[in-house]
Amino acid sequence: MRSIDFNKIERICAGYWGSGYFVAEAIPLNKLSKFCRAIPIPVQGHAIAFIDATVFGSGKNGLLITEAGVYWRNDWATDTRKNYLSWEELIQVSVMRSGDYDIELGPGNYFNMSAGQFDKDALVQLLQDIQSYIITLFEDQEQAELNEKVTQDEVIAPPLPAPTEKWMVAIAGQSYGPYDIYLIKSLLGSGQIRPEEAHVWKPGMPDWIPFMRQPEMAELVLPALSPAALEPQFMPPLQSIEGSIELALDRVQAKDTSEPASVDINTASMEELIEVLGVGVAGAGQIVQQREAIGGFRSPEEVGELLGLKPHQVERLRKQVVFTPIDVSVSPTPTPLKPNARVVDY
Repeated sequence: MRSIDFNKIERICAGYWGSGYFVAEAIPLNKLSKFCRAIPIPVQGHAIAFIDATVFGSGKNGLLITEAGVYWRNDWATDTRKNYLSWEELIQVSVMRSGDYDIELGPGNYFNMSAGQFDKDALVQLLQDIQSYIITLFEDQEQAELNEKVTQDEVIAPPLPAPTEKWMVAIAGQSYGPYDIYLIKSLLGSGQIRPEEAHVWKPGMPDWIPFMRQPEMAELVLPALSPAALEPQFMPPLQSIEGSIELALDRVQAKDTSEPASVDINTASMEELIEVLGVGVAGAGQIVQQREAIGGFRSPEEVGELLGLKPHQVERLRKQVVFTPIDVSVSPTPTPLKPNARVVDY
């Protein structure tokens, strides 16, 4: 049975600070309540740290670290395959920057920080620090179990060397890392690193070499393909305690309804466009400028063309907006739209 010291994870989180970042008792209950009601899946476990990713600090979008794992919620324009990873899942994925604003937590899983003020590289490092702690903890517990079997005359494989070196891994021309030997072993077991397609490098080496030509990497391949790969069975406690998410929801009565907010594209202020639609300062500015030039918008498709939205994003927009009649007294001389232009959210 694998177990995690959550006081240690809280100490790791307490080593970081920044705007919109809160740890343990410092997490505002109103932000926590709004986030938990907005997330599409039930949130469980004691809250450890929270990153607010909204322009005005409402807390509806953000990333929450709990005893049960990591939850996140984006604005409507950001696609993600999952909104939650358990600790067992988190230690088997690569956490990295993706573009200017997204944090990738494994293939297809994205957390958007375009409206957040916390440093994006600091968040990547925080999650990687937690990964390293849990992987090392599980390896130590696994080794302790193997040592017990030695006393019963059972044959065991020698443990991996201590993760003193950091390696870079290149796949399809894209480099990732640095990773220690334990994380590389985990990524092999999950299939995210294919030895025949990868190269490795570390400081002091003159150039990248094929994965299987590096002795330390070659030794990992057979164990990684066997059933002996890391299989953490940690099940986090789900009971509520002081400061837990459930208690926060009881104490703070949410004022939002379950129905999505709507906004009138042709009359809303920039603040309303940013808060309700999540289009960012630049996107809201374009909407205001264009509607003044043409007298107003007629349909979600016109807004989508202006902002360079994809079809499924236009359909999401349709559910959140209304249009007042256009003022025909305004001369219809619109600013030319750039085809397929995308708005960068700040």
